[in-house]
Parts: sequence; C-alpha cells; structure tokens
Amino acid sequence: MMSRVNRPRVPVSVCIPTKDRPDDLRRCIESILSQASLPEEIIVIDDGHLNERPFRELVEAHTNFKYFKKDRPSTAASKNLTKTLASCDFILILDDDTVLTENFLDAVMAVFNRDENGEIGIVCGVVINRHHKTLFEKALRRFFLQDNGQHGRILPWAFQTGFDGLNRETFVDWVSCGTSCFRKRVLQEFAFRESQGGRTALEDVEFGWRVSRKYKLLITPAAKLYHFHSPAGREGLMDTGFKQTYNRCRIFDEHGEVNAKNLTCFIWAMVGYVLGMMGKRRYGLAIGNVKGIICFLKDKIFLRQRT
Repeated sequence: MMSRVNRPRVPVSVCIPTKDRPDDLRRCIESILSQASLPEEIIVIDDGHLNERPFRELVEAHTNFKYFKKDRPSTAASKNLTKTLASCDFILILDDDTVLTENFLDAVMAVFNRDENGEIGIVCGVVINRHHKTLFEKALRRFFLQDNGQHGRILPWAFQTGFDGLNRETFVDWVSCGTSCFRKRVLQEFAFRESQGGRTALEDVEFGWRVSRKYKLLITPAAKLYHFHSPAGREGLMDTGFKQTYNRCRIFDEHGEVNAKNLTCFIWAMVGYVLGMMGKRRYGLAIGNVKGIICFLKDKIFLRQRT
C-alpha cells in the first residue's frame, strides 16, 4: 500500500457496519486503502466484540479513522448512524465482507461529479463475483412473476428484479445499500427501518422504493467489487426466511398499489418463492417463509380489529 501522502483524496466517508468478522473486515479495509484515491475517513460501526486497536493502526497510516461501538446489533441502525458519524457529504456504506477493486472510489465520484443538478442520490457498484442465474432459474422467475427482464426494478407487487448481466450505467428502483455511495442528504431525509434486530431482510428494497420517488439511483459497472457473503455472524435460516416474507408482505402493503391484479401477482410470486426454497432443499428458509406470511396476516387482522 502507498502511504497517505502520495495519493489524492476524495470527499467520501467510508462506513463499515461489522459484527465479529475481523478477518473479513481487515480484507475490506485493505482494499479501501489500496484505492487510487483515498477517502477522507474510514468509520467502523461495531455490533460485536472487535479489537479496535489493530484497525486504527492500520488505517491511520493512510487516512482518518473513527470507531463506534453499538450495544444493540442492527444493520439498519448502523446505516442510520452513518449520517451522524460521517464528516463528508458523500457516504460509502460497505458490507464488511466486500473487497473493492482499485478504482472503485474514483468511478463512483465520477458519476456524482458530472451530476451538476444533484439529481442522483445513490451510486451503486457492480459485484463481479455475483452468482449468475441459469436460464432455467430465469425462466422460473419469469413464470412466477418475480422478474420482468429489466435490471433493478421493483414490480408493483413488491418483488425486485436483480442485476444479472448489467454492463452499462443503469437507473434503477433499488440498490444493494452495502455496496453503495450516498449523498449525505439522502440519509438525512430517509432512514432505514429499524423494526427488527440483526439483519433486516429486504431493507434495501424498502429503502430504495421510497428514495427512488425523489432521487435517481444509478448502478455503474465502472465501480467493481467482490462480495464474499461471509458465513460468520449470520442468523439461522428460519429467522432469515421469516423476515424475508414478513417484510415482503409489509412492503407490498405499505408501498405497493394493493388491487386485485397486483394481489394475485403477489400471491403467485410468493408461492413460487417458497416452492423455490423447497426445491433447493433449503427447508429452514421455506418454513420461516411460511411463518412470516402467517405472522403478517395475524398482525394485519389484529391491527384492523383494534381500529
């Protein structure tokens, strides 16, 4: 790595929420410090039991470092903290198991720098080791109305399309918020929902659907990174499955246009999703999915009775 005096700076605060993944975190930070242009600061938001000192020593040889310890684990709460902790007008939020390619920061800032009117609120990079769906998987998604062949769209029945094969700058409805750079004012105007502890499934979709109604969201393949999806610190499959479908139901209920057509499409897509988990023998996820749907319906009925 080059020293801190040999490279230009970009006005970016890099914020990394983390929980008990010191090896992944080190690899992520080393990729930041190997950028062609350095960020003004790196901020680690710790939900676990990190030994801060070696990371401070690593970062401060190159740029500024901040460390914040939280008591209640929540990825949404960590992301909401970034607007308070960051000193720059641009905030790059990274999952701790990501690794940037050398020109990631420059590529992201190039987009913001040419956006003279400030219409673009979020710029997301492209994950180059992402799993590419097979033709059969793509056909199943189309059959169950989970995809329409366009990149990064949120369908009216609250299922999001992915980024498979994206090779040019594209405006989208949602982004992966752990691989994205935000204008600070976007995070000041919009908050991630903190209703669940730990990882809040589909928080990126819900957040993107709200933000995209005011700001443009763009994905640029010029900003490339790896996402390794570390197994460390993850919740059980049943808990994850529960959150996935409970939150999907809530997103559709709160942000979608709930009419007969969209409700039919939503039910069909949800059936396909649960069957897909069973077909992959991910039975814990499938059971959690069913429990999430039942719990949402119970909560919905209870709220109606109270009103």
